[in-house]
Amino acid sequence: MNLQTYVSFLEQNCGRVFCFKSVPFYEYRKGFVWSVPQFNSCDLRKEELQNLVWRKAVGITYTSQTYGCKPVEFWIRTTPYDIASVHPKKRTQIRRGIERCKLELADWGLIKTEGLAMNRESLKRQGRKSGRLDNYKWWNQYCNISEKFEDVLAWCAFVENNVANYEYVIIHDDIIIDGVKSRVGNLVHTGSFSKYLARNSELGKYFPNEALIYYVTRSLFKDYKCDYVIAGLRSFDSGLERWKGHMGFELKTLQQNTLSNPLLKFVKPFVPKLRKFMKE
Repeated sequence: MNLQTYVSFLEQNCGRVFCFKSVPFYEYRKGFVWSVPQFNSCDLRKEELQNLVWRKAVGITYTSQTYGCKPVEFWIRTTPYDIASVHPKKRTQIRRGIERCKLELADWGLIKTEGLAMNRESLKRQGRKSGRLDNYKWWNQYCNISEKFEDVLAWCAFVENNVANYEYVIIHDDIIIDGVKSRVGNLVHTGSFSKYLARNSELGKYFPNEALIYYVTRSLFKDYKCDYVIAGLRSFDSGLERWKGHMGFELKTLQQNTLSNPLLKFVKPFVPKLRKFMKE
């Protein structure tokens, strides 16, 4: 989907979106916006955005390889991508997973029901809270809207005809990462049932997670003609970071800028969340 279509997708999901010089900005928290998609580079100077922090937002974050000064790392893969691209320890798991699991594009009705259950279990396992992914009303609406857009897709891995995990993907066109417009597959959400992750259990030997991520990534390159596949921002979860690296993704540094309303400096000491946003 192009940026205009992506804006429509976000707006239908009850998101506040506005454009500045053809760059869309999304309000991810009341008063705070970021350019979207986050990995898309735009040629905006800080000076051009100063008025926006007074008129439309109190805090703005945007990506610019030309004018950005704060490094941020994304897990990104480009071609070629095949079994030789992944860590040797993962190759056998992927082969077994592909042999033992059924991997296919999923019906949105299935994603609405099983996906919500997997989201809740995954968040609990990771010790995280969402407020969206585990919310029935929000997730149901999100899936209904996703179904309307041909470049929003979901794949599932099935073990003995039971869904084990899913991968939610958005395909973007005209994304600038290395100075040229590219087609990018973004691995947005994933969820899985814990019983399929235990390596010492019978169900864990199906390796649905390894199989599905590999299968989807290969499909995005081969069948959907993507130039890049993105697997999210670098996190503080060392186990997850190691897993992404073993699956063939590599860290790529992009540059961002952050602007904030000058008045926030006076309330920063009293609001912990602002300290992270305004960190220089």
